Amino acid sequence: MCLSNTKDKVCTDLNYRVLYSAYKNQYDIVKPPAVILPDSSVVFLILNTEKCVDTPVELWVRDADGKPAYNADGTPKIVVSVRNSCGIIVFDVNGAKGPNKYGYDAFGVSVWSSRIGQPYWAVYGTNSLFSILSGGKLKYNTNK
Repeated sequence: MCLSNTKDKVCTDLNYRVLYSAYKNQYDIVKPPAVILPDSSVVFLILNTEKCVDTPVELWVRDADGKPAYNADGTPKIVVSVRNSCGIIVFDVNGAKGPNKYGYDAFGVSVWSSRIGQPYWAVYGTNSLFSILSGGKLKYNTNK
């Protein structure tokens, strides 16, 4: 088990980038707390800021490449959404070893107080994970 303050090298090496499944050159950072499994796969436990409570959140609208969209006056396009997830569980089947792409070797699911499922933002490879678990194939974007 690697807590967020663990200084062991095996744990400090678990702070790395993972390519989002839907956008070019857009990354997430994963870091402990995490559990390293016997086969070297890693399960990251991420607590969301909403902490299971309805929370209005301002979100940037993004274009097809994941870059922020702007209004004609140059201000960022913002939407407000009510979020209430508790956290995200990220599975990386080969740990820090590459390629580190959501939907290919890393997968994330959101946790709510009453269920587990697709995160609000479809960039964590959850569709690919659900396909694999039901006997299907990987479904990932080949972002570079």
